Amino acid sequence: MSRSDVSTEQRQPVVSLSPKDVKLRESAGNEFRIIVPAGTPVERLSESSFYAVVAHQFHANDELILIGADRTFWARYLVLQAGQGYCEVFQLSYKKLPAMLCSIGEQLPSNHRLVYMGSEELWSAVRNSDGIVIIKNAISQQDCLQQLLQHASLRT
Repeated sequence: MSRSDVSTEQRQPVVSLSPKDVKLRESAGNEFRIIVPAGTPVERLSESSFYAVVAHQFHANDELILIGADRTFWARYLVLQAGQGYCEVFQLSYKKLPAMLCSIGEQLPSNHRLVYMGSEELWSAVRNSDGIVIIKNAISQQDCLQQLLQHASLRT
């Protein structure tokens, strides 16, 4: 037998999972929901010092869901390592959210309220001072507000 007949190729062993490699998500990691102060730049979310005060709560492979207090973004980060006073994170996703122009409460005229009256009467606008129903049967809260803003009782 010559040397050329002998195989010198080394094969890697076939790798399989073992029971210790599989854990129920609830027992292996945590998911934290964090409201980020308005105006925080996205770059700051990746800095270790941003999490310094709360980092002791995190463990490697935890997930952080960050939501801007001004509702401008939603992001998901993976904790790579954490300890007392530091936290290294990796951004998994970042989504800008559509602008919120204003809430219904900011547009609602004073001395009025919008009330859902049930599936038959739908949305109604009521004047608080005397209880008079000004708008009836609006299909949505937004529609009720628009009808109220156009109502003759509010024109000057």
